This record gives sequence, structure tokens and C-alpha cells, in this order.
Amino acid sequence: NVLLNTGPSNVRDIYCNAPLTITGNVSVTPASNPLNKQGGNSLTFNGTNTVGGASAVNGGVLIVNGPMNGRATFTVNSGGTLGGTGVLSGPVVVQNGGTLAAGTDGSGTFTCGSLTANASSLFSLAYGVTNNPANGLIRVNGNLTLAGTLKLTDLGGLGIGTYTNFYYAGALVNNSLVVAGVAAGSSGGG
Repeated sequence: NVLLNTGPSNVRDIYCNAPLTITGNVSVTPASNPLNKQGGNSLTFNGTNTVGGASAVNGGVLIVNGPMNGRATFTVNSGGTLGGTGVLSGPVVVQNGGTLAAGTDGSGTFTCGSLTANASSLFSLAYGVTNNPANGLIRVNGNLTLAGTLKLTDLGGLGIGTYTNFYYAGALVNNSLVVAGVAAGSSGGG
């Protein structure tokens, strides 16, 4: 169900026509080569991974649940989704039509080096009661440029309280983030 090929510039493309989970470690060599997720199904990395070249999610879903070392920039293109509870050491760019989700269903913590979103980017987070460790969070260990739409879903127990959507360690540029899917009687927040 997976075809790994070497393109003309030693690009590593993974095509998934069925869901695939890799529990071992993945390392793309040489370190300057990218990893591109293609195809409409999901690819899940649960091990310790290393990718150094500028990489992309061009279709379907890439779930990273372990460390993604190598400081590769991951670009999420239109029709692609990047998610999981892993830690990406490099930057993430969410293009128009791309989605970034915490976990696989919007719950848990997704961590990256820096994050840049575009006007039609989508963020997916889920919340239950306040201070629930399963609540969705996007942790950015660098600069954060916000734009697009934040889609909130209820894990059960979503109510009045303070919820953290994003944590960032660097500078914030807020180019307008629209909140959607908020339960009746609640209000969105950043």
C-alpha cells in the first residue's frame, strides 16, 4: 500500500492508498532530502524520526506521534493535514486549504519549532472540561503567525472557562484568526 520512490532530486515521496502506521524509526538520508506525504489516506509515524530537507504534506493526513528531528520545514498544502502529538523540531507552514490538528481528533498537544499560517488555513482543536490534559493545544517553540480558521469541537464537557489554543515562545503576528464550531453559550478565544 505504500510506494517509496526517489524522484529526480532524491525526494522521498510516500504514497498511501490505504492507512499506514510505521512504529519503527524513520530516517531520510542524506539529511538534505525531504519527505513528501502523497495520496488521500493517512500515514502515522510512531517512532523517532529524522528528516532534514524541506518536506510537504500534499494529500491525506500525516500523523507524527514521536519526535521529528532534523529541523525540516514541513509545509501543509491544500488538501493535506498534519497532526499528532509529536514534536517537530523545525518550522511548520500551513498553506491555504491545509489543516493542522492536535492529535488525530483535535485533542492532545502538537509541538513545532515555529508556525506560519495563511488566510485559508484551518486549525482543528477539541476541548472537554477546563484543565483536561486531553484538550487540544498547539505548542510553538518559536514565532507564531496566526491566520485562517480555528475549528473547535467538544470532547464532552466543554463549557465556560479558560482554554489555551496556542502557546508560543517567540513573537506573535496575528493576521486574524476566526473561531468556528464553538458550542452554544461559549465564546472563542486565542
